[in-house]
Amino acid sequence: MTNGKKPNALISTLGSEAQVVSLAWQKVQDEGYTVPEIVVVHTDAGHEPTRSALARLADFFRPFDESEVMLRYAAVGEEFPIIDTVTEEDLEAVFATLYRTVLQNKLAGKAVHLCIAGGRKIMSAYGVTVAQLLFDEDDRLWYLLSAGEVLEKKRMLALDGDDVNLIPIPVFHWSPVPPVLTELATIRDPWQALMKQQQLRQREVYRRKREFVERMLTRAEREVVELLVREGLSNEAIAERQHRSVRTVGNHLSHVYDKLHEFLGFRDDVPTGRAVVIAELAPVFLLRDEVAGNEK
Repeated sequence: MTNGKKPNALISTLGSEAQVVSLAWQKVQDEGYTVPEIVVVHTDAGHEPTRSALARLADFFRPFDESEVMLRYAAVGEEFPIIDTVTEEDLEAVFATLYRTVLQNKLAGKAVHLCIAGGRKIMSAYGVTVAQLLFDEDDRLWYLLSAGEVLEKKRMLALDGDDVNLIPIPVFHWSPVPPVLTELATIRDPWQALMKQQQLRQREVYRRKREFVERMLTRAEREVVELLVREGLSNEAIAERQHRSVRTVGNHLSHVYDKLHEFLGFRDDVPTGRAVVIAELAPVFLLRDEVAGNEK
């Protein structure tokens, strides 16, 4: 099976056990996906135990035709492959390598299956972050669990009855728009990508709140909210400023509370009052002033 018309690629982290990669490849295909390409993310190939694990992988996949599976490699560290993840610089290199490897495959039009079972746990943590940054609905994040004889004998493929399970890990998607169609696709540094994703998220939140104010509130409700947000006036002060009754102002705010409560998706037992209105809608009015000032 393919995800739509996209070819599938398995990206797998590697520690000391080569079978993590081959078992993940087997189990992803058992899920119904055809996976003709594997990318192994590893530390320095010149040091143990990575050297032996890579050699075992190469021996295992050598008999396969390239049309069945092509084995590729991504060493952690752009200039000098790291030996182990022991320093902050090592961890940043892991994050960068995983991010760039996934991004490269996404830009090539592939559906990515990322298995984060191999290597140190920190690699798994960074793998989750990379998936949240770059994945869309076609991609899958996996963790491999194995026990018993298949683990003890270090089998490269599972036999019937072996205790091997491929666990799907849910991924939160920041936007319905595939990330590779946004500005993220031009960013090679994952930390910059995180900052950009936060900016995009904030921009989307602001857009939705602005639409709420402009489309969901009546003109009278907007006028009341603006005085509340900008000056923090009491109902009595707002009524005096607008030459309306306190009851009318109170009714307008009550309607605003109900609409905002539904818009924010709060539980029924969570109240929406003046403080919530100010906290949630202040950016709409304050940023509007900032934009208007920049245009002058």
